Amino acid sequence: MLGSFAYTDEDFATAVRTVGEWDVSWVRTCPLADGAELFTALMNGRDTPVKALLSP
Repeated sequence: MLGSFAYTDEDFATAVRTVGEWDVSWVRTCPLADGAELFTALMNGRDTPVKALLSP
């Protein structure tokens, strides 16, 4: 994060530190190239991830 409109540098430091402590084991990471296939499967009820993270 490079900047902020409404928050202080300390707020951002706290947010970054806090995010690093989150349990995101329930998030599925997929390559960006698989995004269309994943969302098509979701639309058609063939997949049910709680959260999909597309990684470039």
